Amino acid sequence: MKTLDERRSILDAEIEKQQRKGWQIASRTDTTCQMTKEKRPDGCTTAILIILFVIPGILYLILMKGTNTVYIEISEEGEVNYSGPNLSPYELSELKKEAPGGSTKSNIQQPLTTQKQESSQITPDLGFLTTKTISEGLNISEEEVIKLIKSGQLKGKKIGEKYFVAKDDFDTFMKN
Repeated sequence: MKTLDERRSILDAEIEKQQRKGWQIASRTDTTCQMTKEKRPDGCTTAILIILFVIPGILYLILMKGTNTVYIEISEEGEVNYSGPNLSPYELSELKKEAPGGSTKSNIQQPLTTQKQESSQITPDLGFLTTKTISEGLNISEEEVIKLIKSGQLKGKKIGEKYFVAKDDFDTFMKN
């Protein structure tokens, strides 16, 4: 069973992956997210329908307007579950695929390491790391991580009540 922070991290990674595919956040909680994406008619299908059957082609264009909605939920075991109205098996398989431009693995699945290694092996492929994740990986307190951020030794950003560190900035910090 995963902790709430672990489930949040998994959801953050999943949201980042879907945003690279063009999805936008409509609403979000700690372990669930509703995302939307504009429907676009398939150009090839539209052309064939209009050339061969004018009226069905026009109807296809009209009916393909609107938005798709998907609900993402992270179970207590850390599994990503997708649901949504009218999602086809193909659309579900597309949601599960990695986005172009890199994979997004949860920081729960791959621990941080303090050894100086290749950049891609220092942290998992996430956009941002939390102070908790860094403190657990380095075996120091969260307060010490926050002190490193405040002193400028580690680049980070405060968003709301929490600090976040870009993966690339953490990799740079570990190399120095």
